[in-house]
Amino acid sequence: MTSQFPDSDRASVRERILEVALRHFAEHGGRASLRRIASDADTSLGALQHYFPTKANLAKAVEEYATRPFYERQGPTFEIVDMDFPAFLRTGLLTYLSFTREHPDVVALGTRLATERPDHQWPGEAETNAELIRRIRVAQDGATLKDFDPRWFVVLLEALLNSWSSHRDHLMRHLPEVADEDADEQFVRFAADLVLNGARPRDPEP
Repeated sequence: MTSQFPDSDRASVRERILEVALRHFAEHGGRASLRRIASDADTSLGALQHYFPTKANLAKAVEEYATRPFYERQGPTFEIVDMDFPAFLRTGLLTYLSFTREHPDVVALGTRLATERPDHQWPGEAETNAELIRRIRVAQDGATLKDFDPRWFVVLLEALLNSWSSHRDHLMRHLPEVADEDADEQFVRFAADLVLNGARPRDPEP
């Protein structure tokens, strides 16, 4: 069999296994076969188990592998402590959406995990949510945000983002005049404005 991964390929054997395993877990979830993953990664089952002795070890490593590029991209935003909350929110949402557009396998894996393991959390998710909640409370203390439960805010954002990421092309049928390359930014601008300010009625005309 001719290798689909030439020697000059940038990925190490371990990275190759993770790349292939991500696709398999996204498609098959817990039913993913280690033997099939090894075959598609052009390595042996023994080599795979050298790096990942069990399926649980591999699944955990896949989640870390899948989310690493996101946290590398997100990190600089979280380090800007003096960014006002609306700007922080918009930047974070755009970072998330651009990541999901570039990594559809991660979105598919997230959907699979949410179905099979409702209590699942990504590596780093709890810390990210804790920082978001902390910033909400700082803004509330500074009287720049209304008094609401930050946990429900996190739930609302996750619901909005997951729906948009998974069904973006379908939802865009309502917005035929919006260019595809502008859709994420317009969605973020509208969603951030809506969740921060609410859908308030217009002032009555005099």
